[in-house]
Amino acid sequence: MLSLLLAPGRMARLQQQHAANSAIPDTSTVLTAIVDWTLKAAPQAGLAGEIQQRIDLLVVEHLLRLSYDDVAVPETQARARAVAREALAWMKTAPHPAGVQSHYRYLIETIDKANSDGKFERRKNVAQMPPGAPI
Repeated sequence: MLSLLLAPGRMARLQQQHAANSAIPDTSTVLTAIVDWTLKAAPQAGLAGEIQQRIDLLVVEHLLRLSYDDVAVPETQARARAVAREALAWMKTAPHPAGVQSHYRYLIETIDKANSDGKFERRKNVAQMPPGAPI
């Protein structure tokens, strides 16, 4: 779902549509809303928490893909990088419960590495959960 919503071409068209009609949200607004609904949401417990953390990771990875992938237009890249910087600043300063501190540290390191390298390479098969019932 995120890959469809955050497709580079779709983000570029959204920004063009916003330029023509300010009632349509711009790329930054959409990306910020996604970050607010996911990364900044109150941590869940149990299986819901594990799913939430996977969604957080996918959001960060898609945000970084928009930031550094040559398929994205420069305007989209700039807005995605700005939202990623804002998310990074929030993750570094917001208090996180003990059970999710390592999760946020991993997300921070992922963004820092992409920013440092000037590129992002997504890990393969990150979205696949193991088959079968929970153990």
